Amino acid sequence: MGNETVRHNTWGSCDDKLWGSNQGINHTDRFRKWDKGLCKIGEIDAAMMLVRDCLSNVASGPIKFKYTLTILHVCRSGDAEKVIEVLNEMMQEGCRPDEVICSAIISGMCKYGTLNEARKVFTNLRERKLLREASTIVYDEILIEHMKKKTADLVLSGLKFLGLESKLKAKGCSLLPR
Repeated sequence: MGNETVRHNTWGSCDDKLWGSNQGINHTDRFRKWDKGLCKIGEIDAAMMLVRDCLSNVASGPIKFKYTLTILHVCRSGDAEKVIEVLNEMMQEGCRPDEVICSAIISGMCKYGTLNEARKVFTNLRERKLLREASTIVYDEILIEHMKKKTADLVLSGLKFLGLESKLKAKGCSLLPR
């Protein structure tokens, strides 16, 4: 009958028991599919961690993953124009922006830039017909939600750092995680 359990390799991806031995899907293709799925459901932090994990565990990862990390790095400048320059270079290499790239813009700008700078990037992509109007609206909503989450995380970290979290919980604050 054989081994019926699903084994995981160091990347957390499943072996052929899950995917089927004749699927012909290699590990980097699996990463791309998982990453796109995570981005579509708004799990941006998990998607960016998967990108980093993929590139640290394969000899040559997908070019879009490499550009994803480059975009995250360039977002440290907080400058939309620099992000657009990387997108231009990426497109010259034949890679069009997708869910993962747009999620990298959201993640990087929420961490290092501003909502306005991220919106400039998405507006640029829309004006160049690389994003539909509907997609721009969806990414703006994801951007706002992700920024709210990051802000809430910072506030909670500040409360913990200042030792106020336990005092608020003791007073019955129900907004804090238990």
